Amino acid sequence: MNENIITVNINHLGIKITLLCVYAPSNNKVDLEKDQFYEKLNETLINIGTTRKIILLGDFNGHAGTKVNNQVVGPYGETRINDNGECLID
Repeated sequence: MNENIITVNINHLGIKITLLCVYAPSNNKVDLEKDQFYEKLNETLINIGTTRKIILLGDFNGHAGTKVNNQVVGPYGETRINDNGECLID
């Protein structure tokens, strides 16, 4: 159980879907708190498994910068990057 991560399981037209709604700690929080959040998020994703479609929604409080020819980060974001943005990309 985590107050920053909510899961909602839905079956729609025979498709199993999990909505994963998150609110990451602010970038100015201590590293331990941020690390615990991302560990819990990873644990939650593993527990959902591979049999459900996952829709990930939320506020990661991150700035991921811009990159060209990258499948995760595109060329149209903010130019700056912060610790939360790096965690999100990883």
